[in-house]
Amino acid sequence: MKYLVSLSLLVLAGCVTASVTTLMNRSAYPVPELAVRIFLPGDTVPDTCERVALIEAKGGPMSNQGKVYKKFRQEAGKRGANAVAVQSLEDSGVMKQLFLGTEHEGEAIALWCPDL
Repeated sequence: MKYLVSLSLLVLAGCVTASVTTLMNRSAYPVPELAVRIFLPGDTVPDTCERVALIEAKGGPMSNQGKVYKKFRQEAGKRGANAVAVQSLEDSGVMKQLFLGTEHEGEAIALWCPDL
C-alpha cells in the first residue's frame, strides 16, 4: 500500500491540470490535438478567428512547458477550436513550487479560425 501511494504521487507530480471557461460551444466538432495550431505571444493571429474558450493550465513539479502546450491543444481541440493563442507561460514562483507543487502556469485563448 505504501508503494502504491508513492507511485501515485510520482505519477501525479508530472500532471498538468486545466481550468476552462467556454465562450462558444463548438464541442460537437472536436479537432484532433495535433491539428490545433499554437500561436505564441508576438505571433499574428488572423482577424477571422473567434474565441472559443479561455484556458488556464498548471503543471506539477515533474511537468515541463511542452506538457502545458499539449494540455492547451487537448482542451482546445475538445471544444472544437483549431488554434490556441498562448497569452503567458512561465515558471511558478518558489513559494508556489514549495507549498502548492505548481511548477509551470499558463493562460491561453482557444480559437476557431475558419481560414486555417
